[in-house]
Amino acid sequence: MKNSQQGMVLIIVLIFLEIFFILELYAVQSNTVEMKLARNYWEKHIISSAADAVLRRLEDGLVESEGQCEIPLVSVAFLIHQPLSWWQRVSCSGEFEQYHYYSVVERLGVDACAVIRNVDAKAEYFRLSVLLVTEDGGVARVIMQSVVARAGHSQESCQEQGHVVQLGRQSWLGLV
Repeated sequence: MKNSQQGMVLIIVLIFLEIFFILELYAVQSNTVEMKLARNYWEKHIISSAADAVLRRLEDGLVESEGQCEIPLVSVAFLIHQPLSWWQRVSCSGEFEQYHYYSVVERLGVDACAVIRNVDAKAEYFRLSVLLVTEDGGVARVIMQSVVARAGHSQESCQEQGHVVQLGRQSWLGLV
C-alpha cells in the first residue's frame, strides 16, 4: 500500500511540475510580447520626436523658403498613400540626425479677418507635411503636418468680426 501511495505522489508531483512549467512558459512568452510592444512604442516615440523637430525647423525657415517645395492643396489621405518615389520627386529633402526627411508645403490662403498681433498684416496660412525615412532607406512611415500662420497681404476686406492670430504654429497632427 505504501509503494502505491508513493507512486501516486510521484505522479501528482510530475503533474504539478508540468502545470508550473506551462505557466512559466506562458509568462515568458507574454513578457516577450510586452517587451516587443514597448520597444515598438519607444521607437515610434523617438521617430515622432525627430519628425516634430524637423517640422519646427521647417516652420522657422518658412519665410526664407518662399515657393520652394510647394504643391497644390491635396487631401491628407492622398499624402498618406504616396510612395517614397513621389516624395522624392516633388518635395524638398534634408538630413536630421540619423534620418532623411522629405517635406512639402501647401498654401492654404489668407484670412482677411485675421489680424496678427503687433504686425500690420493679415494672416496667411500654410500646411507643412514631413515624411521621415531611416538612414538605411527603410520608410519609418511617420508623416506629420502642421498649420502655420505668417504675415501676408490681401486686398480683400474683412466682412466679419476680426480676430487676433499669433505668428507660427497653429495646429499639429501626426498622420502615420
